[in-house]
Amino acid sequence: MEALQIARQLVESDDVIRPLAQLGSKFKQGRKQGTKGPLRIAVENLVEKDPKISAANAWQTLKQSAPAQMEFTGSRPELREVWLKNKKLAEWPYFQKLLSLVKSELK
Repeated sequence: MEALQIARQLVESDDVIRPLAQLGSKFKQGRKQGTKGPLRIAVENLVEKDPKISAANAWQTLKQSAPAQMEFTGSRPELREVWLKNKKLAEWPYFQKLLSLVKSELK
């Protein structure tokens, strides 16, 4: 008899929870299209000041005056990484591509 009551409660609770769970489907993972991340914003600001800056100089400049909670690590190119709040944002090859992309967009 208890099993029947438990099953009935589960069905009733499902009727209450299901509409609430469908509300969550409005939220999608990932960045909205057209928004920019903190690394891209920092690179764009740097390129606006000096459009001909090299990747190595851009790295050193951002490393010396890193945006809030952003850390540039590594001295050799193959070890260079960008971290934000203990999460890796980018490595050196991506940083180079991002800098090149930003330069071409700002021309």
